[in-house]
Amino acid sequence: MDIHILSLWEAVHFKPTKPAYGIRINSTYLRRVPELEHEKLFRCIHTYTFNYTALDTPEQRATDSPFSESIAQLMINDFVAEWMSCDALVIHCLSGKNRSPAAAIALNELFGLGQDTAALQAQYPRFDLDVYNILKTVGERTLRSGTTQTGKTI
Repeated sequence: MDIHILSLWEAVHFKPTKPAYGIRINSTYLRRVPELEHEKLFRCIHTYTFNYTALDTPEQRATDSPFSESIAQLMINDFVAEWMSCDALVIHCLSGKNRSPAAAIALNELFGLGQDTAALQAQYPRFDLDVYNILKTVGERTLRSGTTQTGKTI
């Protein structure tokens, strides 16, 4: 599976060439998030909102729309339901440097999407370790159980 990790601006103008699974990681800081120009070319697009970034202080993370196990579980449930019909993962956050690389790297490892994890980590050295660890932990637990919280068998 191709993985495209983008900033918001890059994502707005991105045109998939293969059936694509889209993940939009929004921030509550943005008042209006622009639509994707080529939205009809995606098989599905899921949006999650959290402000958790590597630049936030521990105090900000605790109070300001943090990434949580419930968001991670929703991301895993959604991914399990639809990713097999796609040939590309398109994922963006505001800058494309912290949250979206963390989620992409975790999903790549969990579902064997075919990309070199070490290369992705080297390409995105500021990926958010907390987002990565929470998503990886929830994903591993879900895969071990063999069922998502929505009841879908994996």
